[in-house]
Amino acid sequence: MREHGTRAKYVIEKCHCGACSEANRLYMRELTCVQLEERYGARPPRFVDAAEAREHLAVLSAAGIGRRQVSRISGVGDTALQKIKAGRSKRIHRETADAILSVTTTGHIAARSLVSASPARAIVAELLELGFTKTAIARALGYKTPALQIPGGERCTLRTMKRLQVLRQLALREVAS
Repeated sequence: MREHGTRAKYVIEKCHCGACSEANRLYMRELTCVQLEERYGARPPRFVDAAEAREHLAVLSAAGIGRRQVSRISGVGDTALQKIKAGRSKRIHRETADAILSVTTTGHIAARSLVSASPARAIVAELLELGFTKTAIARALGYKTPALQIPGGERCTLRTMKRLQVLRQLALREVAS
């Protein structure tokens, strides 16, 4: 049960007591003022086109920053981001668009984000030339299985990429000394 004197009690529970009616009246008065100010240019509109935010989400996704990571950084709910990305939300609150657009492609990539695997394959080839075996590389990466599991596809996790870069640096230091 909701507390009396709130618009939620008036709208959802259909309570029309004096306190709930007054709360609804105040809300509607404020909403009408905001709508008039928006209509006559005294206030920027509350809702904006979602196309720019949708395009930004696509850019972030291509950079390896997924929807859940954007949700954590921006504070925008995952469901709202799903709707924006899928095109089901055509107009969104200005604050939501600003929060999404504030997420940059630098420094926000999660370790399990997918990135291009071609540098990883190049590092593995370099390590194999230095005399490492695939089993040794797999153990150094912390795999539980002895098989090296760099996918033949186009993407691998950022965690794997960073581990391979560290392993390459260590191997090059060892060869140089």
